[in-house]
Amino acid sequence: MYIGVANLVSLMSYERNTYHNMSKLIFYLVIAILIYWLINNRKSKHMKKETLIKPIEDMVCCTHCGIHLPKSEAILIHKDYFCCKEHCNQHISH
Repeated sequence: MYIGVANLVSLMSYERNTYHNMSKLIFYLVIAILIYWLINNRKSKHMKKETLIKPIEDMVCCTHCGIHLPKSEAILIHKDYFCCKEHCNQHISH
């Protein structure tokens, strides 16, 4: 079987063009994946910042020692706030 020079050149040119087209396809695919990853990465960081923000809570002062603590963690007895049961008991016993 005889392949003419023109046919051989045409075949080589076709293979070169196919390789070039595949390279372009892979390049654009990688770019698309990077853009997709960057967009999702920014969204997740933005959502993380929103979830880290806690509502502001009132602070109270321990009647016994004067330390400030969140109202939800304090012990309330007779309109007085305490940081622990020990301070509550010491204050009541005095």
